[in-house]
Amino acid sequence: VEWRTCDLFTFSETQAALEGIDFAFYLVHSMMPSAKLSQGDFADMDLIAADNFARSAKLNGVRQIVYLGGLVPESDHLSLHLRSRLEVEQTLAASGVPLTALRAGLVIGAGGSSFLMMQRLIERLPWLVCPRWTANQMSPIALADVVRYLSYCVGRTEVFGRTFDVAGDTLSYRRMLEITARELKLKRPMLSVRFVSPTISRFWVSLVSGAPKSLVAPLIQSLQTPMVAGPNELASISGILPQGFTDSIRAALAAKPASTPVAYLKSRGTPSTESREVRSVQRLPCPAQGGALFVAEEYLSWLPRALPFVIPAREQGGVCSFFVGPTRVRLLVLALRTHHDPRDGLQIFDVRGGVLVRAGGRGTLEFRVALGGTCVIAAIHGYRPRLPWVIYIWTQAKFHLWVMRAFGRHLRRFASPSAVRVVT
Repeated sequence: VEWRTCDLFTFSETQAALEGIDFAFYLVHSMMPSAKLSQGDFADMDLIAADNFARSAKLNGVRQIVYLGGLVPESDHLSLHLRSRLEVEQTLAASGVPLTALRAGLVIGAGGSSFLMMQRLIERLPWLVCPRWTANQMSPIALADVVRYLSYCVGRTEVFGRTFDVAGDTLSYRRMLEITARELKLKRPMLSVRFVSPTISRFWVSLVSGAPKSLVAPLIQSLQTPMVAGPNELASISGILPQGFTDSIRAALAAKPASTPVAYLKSRGTPSTESREVRSVQRLPCPAQGGALFVAEEYLSWLPRALPFVIPAREQGGVCSFFVGPTRVRLLVLALRTHHDPRDGLQIFDVRGGVLVRAGGRGTLEFRVALGGTCVIAAIHGYRPRLPWVIYIWTQAKFHLWVMRAFGRHLRRFASPSAVRVVT
């Protein structure tokens, strides 16, 4: 076994991590903050990580990607969480590397953040208030079955390019609570109510379970829609029959986790969260003609026109400097990487310096075309501001968001009708 690590938000690191790999699992979710300051939706963060992985897999000649995503219910209004899982699947499939996608609902296993959330609600409350959404039907699956299905798919050409729903029993969330309480040997009266809003549910579940709101909110939103799996075709192909819900709960309770899930920890101790790094991601309209290079060049030419008296910009040889008014004080210096093919959907600027940047910083600004050319993701990674942190988050950070929103409105002039709306 050889362990490799990388920052999935960094294309070069991801590419190096996949060198020499034949088959790759993608089991990544970025619902939790990955920097001291994270600006943007987790769905856009997920899109960047999946896009870097897909590009790297293609360049390294990976023969298959196996992805574990979420069920896609029959609904015209998918939650942000479920829509994000589907976008990741679409991004991986678009790489050209054969993709096998497994779609699962709630995974029942020791150490799972969603399962622990349900277990703690039952253990910590003498009685349970059940909003209307707890009557929705769900199709959970045991962690052991997920692992067996993932393992089975590796290298089997008959599952290349296919998508499978994987699930065990189908039952309501309330019934799941009742069975879990019974297996915990706890009597928990349940009161059905109709007036508890999703907002109140998010607050209450977070307070009782100890799970952070950033984790609870998208999960509760997803549960507003029945999460019923389609026929389990993979069970027929593989001969692997999934466990029932009761057996899944018993196995999860018997296998006590070694530690609290990382998602529950208030401080995960990652370098980016401790070193005051910034990650800021925005989804912008995509020009009907021209890709990431067009957007990058348009940004350099648009910014001095938009802010001529504040930060005039001077660009030469792919290096752009932003100055303080008519002075020669450089606020920021950006250098466009030249090794990217102009036809590629990714353009990266390195932050080379300026009075706004802390010495030794390694920040980047990038523009990438995503989701088949329906949107552009603008992102800052690893940026370390020189301003004191409290001043930065109330001044420069907010100013950056204003600039990107204005740039998004500018790009609408070039966008096709199918371009995705700007997500702030």
